[in-house]
Formats: sequence, C-alpha cells, structure tokens
Amino acid sequence: MIKLSIRKCIENEAILTKAMLLEQNGCTSYPFCTLEITHVPIDSWSMTRLGAAFPFSNLNAIVLDYTSFEDKGINGLLCGLEGNRKLLTLSLCYCSLEPESGSKLGSIVAQTAICNLYLNGNNLQCLGALELIRPIAMYAESLGREKETNALQFNNDSDHQMPEA
Repeated sequence: MIKLSIRKCIENEAILTKAMLLEQNGCTSYPFCTLEITHVPIDSWSMTRLGAAFPFSNLNAIVLDYTSFEDKGINGLLCGLEGNRKLLTLSLCYCSLEPESGSKLGSIVAQTAICNLYLNGNNLQCLGALELIRPIAMYAESLGREKETNALQFNNDSDHQMPEA
C-alpha cells in the first residue's frame, strides 16, 4: 500500500489534484491507504473538496495534524466520512478545533468504523469532550440493549420449540 504524504505549502489546486487522485480508487497503479497532510494551513474549501473524495477512496488512515483548518473546515471533512466503513484512523492533532467540533466528531465516530481518533493539542475543553463522548456512549448503550433483546428473544424461541422424537 502507498502512503500519500504532503508536508509543504499547499494550494487549493494541489488539494484538488490529490482529491481527484483519491477518487480514482481502483483505476490507478497505486492503492493509497493513508493520507497525510501535516504542518500546512488548509482552508475550508480544500477540506470540503478532500471530504468529497473520501467516499470514493480506499483510505484506512487520515492524518491532518498541524493543519489549522479550525471549526470551519471540519464540516466539509466530516461530510465525506458519513457512513464510511473503511477508515480506521483519524488524526486531527493541533488543528485549532473548538468545543463545537466535539459533537460533530462524536456522531461521525459513532456511525463509522473509526477506532483510533487522535485530537491532541486542540481546544475542545470539557464541553467539547462531553459532546464527543455522548453520541458514542448512546450508540454503545443502544447496542447493549439490542444484544440483550436478541438474547431474550433467542431464549424464548428455544424454550417453545418441541424436540422431535
């Protein structure tokens, strides 16, 4: 697997090119599995464009550390991650995220396959952390209830079955 890495000054045109390359999943010689863009500021248009490419890509890790896209860029990024079942790792360290990003990230993590979320160095504060954890806890609780209901239903069904002679 190839890792696509960008660590210098980046313009919207370069982001567009990278997004188009990610969208050609299966049609290129290089199966990209990781996208790393670090230490460059990214505007909200670029984040939205990248986010639009994620559903068509085969990425299992996205690292956007030190990109400072702030809360304005998080919406575009997360739109592309809705329902994603391939992405396992999302790293948004030192991206200047505020408490409002917590609820948006929490709902995405609860509905996708993301199991590694890195948010070091952001300004989520207690409110953002609570909003991040709430959707995940609610989802885990509903899974527990569903599992319990299925177990009870299975036990009731097996009690009523008559063994054949």
